[in-house]
Amino acid sequence: MLWGDVVFVRKFVGSKVEVSAKGHILEIPKARLTDEPILNVWQIDVGQGDASLIRFPDGRWAAIDLGPARSGFINTNSGRTAVDFMAWMAFEDHGWMFRGAANADRTFHLDWIVFTHPDDDHIGV
Repeated sequence: MLWGDVVFVRKFVGSKVEVSAKGHILEIPKARLTDEPILNVWQIDVGQGDASLIRFPDGRWAAIDLGPARSGFINTNSGRTAVDFMAWMAFEDHGWMFRGAANADRTFHLDWIVFTHPDDDHIGV
């Protein structure tokens, strides 16, 4: 993990804390946690440029551009789209939100989506 990575506390175990971070379950010293969330911005390679995924300190999410559609030509190093990355963020990295009966009805949603212009390589899904 790097400084500023978002971690989600799953449970306290003595002087350690079990957290979910970057798609993994980890145990870290409780003293390493802070109460203040920070702004997170991910730049996602979508071929001709970047899409952006933003998590605000208050827990809201925004996306800027989405890149080409999955069914269209994808010219990225990974062969993936911004939607693929967002799905990973929602259901792998943040999968802890959906485990267990108490969380069964939770959904991941974006609070805002911004398209800089209506070309297919910006609004494809």
